Amino acid sequence: MNFQLGKIRLAVLALILANIIWGASFPIYKWSLEVIPPFSFAFFRFFIGALIILPFVIKFLKITREDTRDSFVSQSRPRGLVSYLKKFPTL
Repeated sequence: MNFQLGKIRLAVLALILANIIWGASFPIYKWSLEVIPPFSFAFFRFFIGALIILPFVIKFLKITREDTRDSFVSQSRPRGLVSYLKKFPTL
């Protein structure tokens, strides 16, 4: 019973911490948007989020050469860019 009570307390503390972070984010966003342009702010948010998640998913990422062959970066030569854009007939 004692072990179960510790898990419940830990869960409640985690919820309280999440609530504090969520509640404090809006004034922080408002203040930072007065200083940083919105697109830069969004970039930094997603970049920091990606850095936080990366250690947890790095072992599941399996990028092969075939995955990068058709990417936009590998097609950045002028001839490659035209062939890449031909894949999208609506453009």
